[in-house]
Amino acid sequence: MDRENTGKVDALRSLYKQYGLSCYLISSNDEYGSMIGAEYSARLRYITGFSGSYGIAAVFQDKLVLITDSRYLLQAEKEMHDVGTYEVIEQNVFVSSNYFSHTDVIGYDASVMSSGQLAIFDELNLVPLEKNLVDIVWHDQPKHPSSEVFLYEEKYSGESSDSKIYRCLEYIKQFSIQYLFIYDPISVNWLLNIRARDLCNTPVLLCHALISASSIIVFTYYPERLRNVNLTYKDTDIIVEDISDMYSYLDKIKEGSSIIIDSQPYSELIERTLSKCKIVSNIPSPSVIFKAEKNEVEISTAKQCHIEDAVAVIETFTDIYKALACGERVREFDVSQMLIANRQKRVNYVCESFDAICGYGGNGAMIHYRPDPYDSALLQSDGILLIDSGGQYLGGTTDVTRNLVLGDFVTEEQKLAYTKVLKGHISLANVYFTHGTCGLHLDILARQFLLRSGMTYGHGTGHGVGNFLCVHEGPQSISPVSKISLKEGMILSNEPGFYKEGEFGIRIENLCYVTCVENSSSLLKFEQLTMLPYCAALIQFDLLSYEDKAYLRDYYKSIVNIILPRLSSRAATWCEKEIKDTLAHC
Repeated sequence: MDRENTGKVDALRSLYKQYGLSCYLISSNDEYGSMIGAEYSARLRYITGFSGSYGIAAVFQDKLVLITDSRYLLQAEKEMHDVGTYEVIEQNVFVSSNYFSHTDVIGYDASVMSSGQLAIFDELNLVPLEKNLVDIVWHDQPKHPSSEVFLYEEKYSGESSDSKIYRCLEYIKQFSIQYLFIYDPISVNWLLNIRARDLCNTPVLLCHALISASSIIVFTYYPERLRNVNLTYKDTDIIVEDISDMYSYLDKIKEGSSIIIDSQPYSELIERTLSKCKIVSNIPSPSVIFKAEKNEVEISTAKQCHIEDAVAVIETFTDIYKALACGERVREFDVSQMLIANRQKRVNYVCESFDAICGYGGNGAMIHYRPDPYDSALLQSDGILLIDSGGQYLGGTTDVTRNLVLGDFVTEEQKLAYTKVLKGHISLANVYFTHGTCGLHLDILARQFLLRSGMTYGHGTGHGVGNFLCVHEGPQSISPVSKISLKEGMILSNEPGFYKEGEFGIRIENLCYVTCVENSSSLLKFEQLTMLPYCAALIQFDLLSYEDKAYLRDYYKSIVNIILPRLSSRAATWCEKEIKDTLAHC
């Protein structure tokens, strides 16, 4: 047992008597509603070792219960072996009465947990604490980030901040709403055309904003860095305050005032503070919906970013094969570093959009697996490698997943799974749909071929993507529960998969954007942004329909015309072979 990890849990439990607790809840969320925040907010990971983007740990005196979703069950079991007695349970089947009694006193931090998260502990004795107990025992906790703020040029954003603010104010005005509180830093950065590096993979300033017809106030740590940018709206200075002053401003809002808050879950402390107001929940936040619908400039720059990214990823694939052919020892983590090295050569690259998922063999079956820098699997010439990665570029954010076959042997089971995933991917890519169609209406297209064989995958089919912002952007998504209408300009992923525990993982992911069907104002479709070949060695071609093959022929034309001329001779040779090996059957 890891004594350091055990010591952290014991240190936390030593505070229970002082605060009168029998249990303490630790959320993966931070104070901004983000599931992947700055290093200082990685409280769940610090105590438990679990690094997934969603989880709640209930730390009792004698055990620890981690509640997460199906994406992370395997990962949690692998990472949480040094915390004493523990249990990992999927949230959908969690029943609080199986773990808690009504005499338990359960502490939590209301500034990071939302009422939605707390709902699974309903009717229990929950006690909000002013201090986060993890912060008390985390003696070398990193400081809040203080990165430099910079303006995001209009040649990438496609719209001035004045125009965005005006549209948002007009939106709330038409509904006679007095305030817009933007809880999500992503939306504030979009609105003001600013960026920073407060987060490793998401180029944002961590902040909140309160907007009304009379003032615009932004709250952040180290406010001077934002004041130095001299933000204005219609020649009037935007007020910048320290985040510690935010609640005093919110307290001053007149009782009964109407206010919209971002549609993402916000903290219970925010909800409590604004409970005197009329929180309008049946109207979406304008900053959320306007941000999601990319303008023509944003789509154009996104296309260019995906060209650059395709070159970097294909070069990485050929680097992997070359290294293995030369007898070099290549580990999963090495692949993530190869990706960074190749992306750094591309125009307008800034950083990765998330830590790359590089899973060889059974590790590929862990949906959000990330290789350990010091102890990741060694690639062998007899398995499947799943690579899910993306980059942040000035002008766009990328995210792509492909499988590589290492060696010459694949099983019929693997080929069948890959082909069913590919057919679902193509079915979604080809669909025409009407205005008002939601993600839940389309999700079945990607799952249908798997479901016919009793197979499926435990994650959504697609998520929204930002413009040099978050790689997971709402409100749009494609999943069995997504009720958001898909609109022109929205960028989404198309990523069905299949995972066999302990053996292999299959996922195919492209980014695409919603656009109008030519000569039809009533129909929408997806246009592909990602341009990388699929894995020919894993395709069972006799299962492909005429439509599947037509899609592949058309898709590969773009790669041949746009990507191939930009590749090194070695990468071009590999790419041409992948394409020929596929088109020979199409």
